[in-house]
Amino acid sequence: MQQHSVTSSIVDLPDEVLSAVVTALTSYAHGNPGDVCRLMLSCKRLKASMQTMEPFWQRQCLKQGWGEPSEADAPLTSFEYYSKRMLLRWQVRSAFRQVIPFLDYTSQAALQPGASVQQLEACQARLGTKFPWQFWEMYRFRNGQDNQLNIDFAYGGRLLSLAELSLDIAVPFSTSIGGMQSDSHGLPWLLPFTDMFSKRRQFAVDGFGRVHLIVGFTSTLKTLSCSAFLQSLLR
Repeated sequence: MQQHSVTSSIVDLPDEVLSAVVTALTSYAHGNPGDVCRLMLSCKRLKASMQTMEPFWQRQCLKQGWGEPSEADAPLTSFEYYSKRMLLRWQVRSAFRQVIPFLDYTSQAALQPGASVQQLEACQARLGTKFPWQFWEMYRFRNGQDNQLNIDFAYGGRLLSLAELSLDIAVPFSTSIGGMQSDSHGLPWLLPFTDMFSKRRQFAVDGFGRVHLIVGFTSTLKTLSCSAFLQSLLR
């Protein structure tokens, strides 16, 4: 009797079987998104199915402290939101790592480990606002520098820690500060994240994540993001 070998692949699986496989794989991965992403590279159909696993990607976003996509981010899926935030994390950390070797030894040693999600959330609660995505990632990577003499991060300014980002140094938008006003999408403040250096200068972030240079009672837009600001320090 002639025997016929039957070959099959994940591409040929019925939808309900593939769904069960994906559910089992995400459970087996023990919540590790890296393992899941590597599995997604093995097959386009598997990738498409895993991208729709909303509960899994929602858990990953909550674990990172990002919460769920806001109305302004709609219609991002949880997977798209997770991917976008992870890309910004990579951009910020890559730029930050490039800056560190150009700091003097004392300033490098003064850099603190990244803030925890709990520390970031507590700081946001204290300020009564949400940090822009890249600003969150910058402090998730390094929580400022020790408060010592002769510590430099940007043009002689020291990178403040989260504990130093308080309402006392939150600068409201006004016509006296660069003529800027908040709008329906922005937050009505400038938050300095370096201490003062020459001629009362400070770098500050706004609600869009743009970086400004405050000089006295005026401000100038310097870069459109924190990663661009970090890259500007290399020039």
